[in-house]
Amino acid sequence: MNKSEQIPQFNSKLKDIFIKFISYKKLTGRKIRLYTTVLKTFDSFCEEKFPLSDRLEKETVDEFLQVSEYRKHTSVLTYASALRELGRFMKQVLLIEDAYVSSLRGSRKSSYIPYIFNEDEILRLMKSASNFSSCNDRLKPNMKNAVGCLYLLLYCTGMRVSEALALKSEDVSLEEGVILVTETKNGKQRLLPISESLRRKCHDYVTKRISHHHVYFFDSGAERNNGYIDKGTAYNYFRILLKESEISHRGKGNGPRLHDLRDSFAVHSLQKLNESGEDVNSLLEYLSLYLGHNSIYETQDYLQCH
Repeated sequence: MNKSEQIPQFNSKLKDIFIKFISYKKLTGRKIRLYTTVLKTFDSFCEEKFPLSDRLEKETVDEFLQVSEYRKHTSVLTYASALRELGRFMKQVLLIEDAYVSSLRGSRKSSYIPYIFNEDEILRLMKSASNFSSCNDRLKPNMKNAVGCLYLLLYCTGMRVSEALALKSEDVSLEEGVILVTETKNGKQRLLPISESLRRKCHDYVTKRISHHHVYFFDSGAERNNGYIDKGTAYNYFRILLKESEISHRGKGNGPRLHDLRDSFAVHSLQKLNESGEDVNSLLEYLSLYLGHNSIYETQDYLQCH
C-alpha cells in the first residue's frame, strides 16, 4: 500500500472518530493524503491543548485555525475545509448533533509569484544535483544517485514533486520512453513521453540503484518505508542545491520553491513554441494535458510569466 494511503496512528480523545472519517473517505473513493495530514496535525494539537475533550467544539477548532508565522492564511483555509468535512461527517453519518462545522472560508489563491529559472541557472542546478554529496550514505545509500536523476526529471517533465516521488518502479518504462503518472493532484492518470537524453539519464540511475525493496522508482536505499523519499527531504536537498549553485533564496515564502521547476518547465516550453513560430494557443491544450491540469485555463496562467 502506498504510504500516503495508510491511516496513521492518532492519540487524542477524538482518535476513533478520525479513523472512521478517513476510512469513510477511502470507501467513497477519495484520496486521503490531505485528510491524514490535516488530522494528524489537529490530533497533536488536541492532545496538547485539549487533552480531555472528546468533542469537536468551536473553541478547539477556532484556536487551531489561527494564522501564525508557522501557518499561512492559505494553509488555514485548507485545514478549515478538511475540518468542515469532518464536522459534517460527524453530524450526518455518526449523528453527533453538537459537532462543530467551521464556517471559515476564503480564497486560497496564492499571491506568490513563481521564480522562473533561466537556462544558466538550470544548468548549474542540474550540475549540482549530479555531484550531490550532502547525505548519509550509510542510512540512505542510494540518495546521491537518486538526487542526480530526480531534479532533472522534475524540470524536464514538469511533474509535481509528489507525483515523481510516488512513482513506482513499474510506472517507468525506459524501453518505451514513457512514464505513467498515477498519484496525481486531480485524480487523473496520464502517460508522459520523455526525451532520449532523459531516458538515458534514468537508465544510468536504474543501473546504479541500490534498493532493498524496489517499490519506488526514486528510492533512498533506506530500509524504512520501502525507501520512500518524502517531500520534506526533497525540498531540504533542493535548498542545498540552490546554495551550491549560487542561486539566492529570497526567504521563507518567497522562493525559489521546488515547485518552481515545474513552473519553469511550463514557461520554457511556451517560449520554445513561440520561437519555433508555432501557434502557442493552438498547442496549449497539449501542454495542459502533459502537465495534468484540469483545464486549459490553468495552463494559460503561465502566459503571464511568459
